[in-house]
Amino acid sequence: MRKTVCVEPMHGVGTALRMVVERSIPLQSAPPIFARSHAAEAPASHDGSLCHWLMTDPVPRVLVDRNLRLVWANEAADSFLAQRHDLEVRKAALGAVDSAQQAQLVDAIGAGTDTTRCWELLSADDNHIVMQIRRLSDLDRPLIAVTFWRTETPRFANLSRVFDLTKAEHAVLLKLLNGSVADGIAECHGVSLDTVRTQIRSIYAKLDVSSREGLFHKVMAYVL
Repeated sequence: MRKTVCVEPMHGVGTALRMVVERSIPLQSAPPIFARSHAAEAPASHDGSLCHWLMTDPVPRVLVDRNLRLVWANEAADSFLAQRHDLEVRKAALGAVDSAQQAQLVDAIGAGTDTTRCWELLSADDNHIVMQIRRLSDLDRPLIAVTFWRTETPRFANLSRVFDLTKAEHAVLLKLLNGSVADGIAECHGVSLDTVRTQIRSIYAKLDVSSREGLFHKVMAYVL
């Protein structure tokens, strides 16, 4: 497997990773060690644990400079980039295969701000990528943190637990969120159309919504 981790030496990599964590979670909910006023006092031994956590995080994450040169990537990003046909690493830099989107990617990275913004890499097979981009400007060496999300595989919290759904209702809800209609769900699940309609009415009642639009709005808060 192609290794993109530590493509080039970077002084203070522990500090950079600590900043990624600090900006990835609300400061008030972060462990005290990541509080801004104490970050510089964190024992060096914690860097190893933090690096291991980020390296094994299932969400693909990379650090790049303004020239898109890859400075750090976790294992999930290694695997993710190896499987893509529209995004690649060439000469140690992140790049879009499509030249028009490459120019847009350069602009998106270059325009990175201290607040998270998103940019979408569009794929011909609708297997698009959403890239969350954030500049880490308070480091000695300005870097941009990029997190990759695939739009065709949205992940949700445990909706059955959140909304007290049965197993069958949960399966129907996921089908609805994927754009399926009642008769298609009935055929897929091998049940009657009346059964699916009853399940949909129950789902609407439990989520306290009256339309598919309302259902989408309610559930989007639980997208991970």
